[in-house]
Amino acid sequence: MAVALAAVLAAASLQGQAAGQSAGPQTSCTHFEAPWGSASYEVFMVFFDHDSSRITAAAAAILDQAATFYRPLSHCLLIAAAHTDRTGSDRYNEALSRRRAEAMIAYLRGRGVRARSLIEAFGETRPVVETADGTAEWQNRRGEVLIAPPDRR
Repeated sequence: MAVALAAVLAAASLQGQAAGQSAGPQTSCTHFEAPWGSASYEVFMVFFDHDSSRITAAAAAILDQAATFYRPLSHCLLIAAAHTDRTGSDRYNEALSRRRAEAMIAYLRGRGVRARSLIEAFGETRPVVETADGTAEWQNRRGEVLIAPPDRR
């Protein structure tokens, strides 16, 4: 599951870059075919302010779309993965990314999404934009949510 999840999230991040989402913090929804077969996914990506796990207005708008999409899929597994930029220590960034993933799950729960959930806290280990240590980069302060179909749990 971890390898498959990494492939889904990497594909979502790359598709976001290819779609030109580099002008500033935005949110997105990417639809793509999963690399292992016939399943397709909707990956909703949001961005966070520096050193924050607060859901911004822009993130709330896209998470509302995610909630509408995911609400009827209670039999599936909801996955929230979060990342940080390279400011702060590794330990701090892992904890911050966990808080971000938890905030996304809590927001979706508040909007009626009842699927089981899995949190992935990647800290600064999977940047979209490679930077030097200590560099703040908005594209790396992101969270992704997706639903894994029942046969992929």
